Amino acid sequence: MRGEAVNIADQPDHIPIGLVQNARLEEDIRAGEMISFDRASIPESLALHCWEKGSGI
Repeated sequence: MRGEAVNIADQPDHIPIGLVQNARLEEDIRAGEMISFDRASIPESLALHCWEKGSGI
């Protein structure tokens, strides 16, 4: 896995690389595909809470 800079306004469903630690994918992801919140389970954390509060998820 690698991270790529994206514009949050253009890609609101992407998961920031800082939130993917210990995430569980819900389906296969092909090389180069973006991981979105609906395709993964993200464990509760302070970072996730801050992201949700700041992004309006």
